[in-house]
Amino acid sequence: MLLVTGEAWQTVGMDYFSRALPIFKQHFPQISIEVQPMEEEDYITLKPMGLHSVLVYQETYHEEDYKKHHPKGRKSKFAWRLETPDRLGRAGVHKIGLGVLIGLEDWRTDSFFTALHLDYLQRTYWQTRYSVSFPRLRPFSGGLPPKSIMNDRELLQLICAYRLCHPDVELSLSTRESPASATTSFLLASRP
Repeated sequence: MLLVTGEAWQTVGMDYFSRALPIFKQHFPQISIEVQPMEEEDYITLKPMGLHSVLVYQETYHEEDYKKHHPKGRKSKFAWRLETPDRLGRAGVHKIGLGVLIGLEDWRTDSFFTALHLDYLQRTYWQTRYSVSFPRLRPFSGGLPPKSIMNDRELLQLICAYRLCHPDVELSLSTRESPASATTSFLLASRP
């Protein structure tokens, strides 16, 4: 079960999670959340309620570009978001999901920093499991255009690199991907 709320603190804060997780725990053996970054104590509180994993995407490791996309509110705090996996590791959360929004910065740069971040986390919180996601930004009207476009071949190369360097890390593609792209990438990347 994956609970996705976005960054809506007023409606889905700790009160909401404290009520919702015990209900979900009755029906699902593992509860994952993709929500706003929280305090370490909040994660500790939610673990006995069924919290299994937390997905928190840095979006980009380029601080100036990050500020362009998140100029105000809690999400504008680059360091707060960057330090979330450390809070999760210290809280003893079973699995941490990482990723960037591919296209906000050059995909090679952000992928390199994601790999460095993953390596640091695996060495520091070695008891924790990890996953990496590969959501690609798609052009859309009314928003900033992608700074970098990653084609399917490059996506496959990146997935293969992660599989070779981190064989125990779960890899996931975004629902933004076409079925053909997702199938091809994962069939090729999963071959021995």
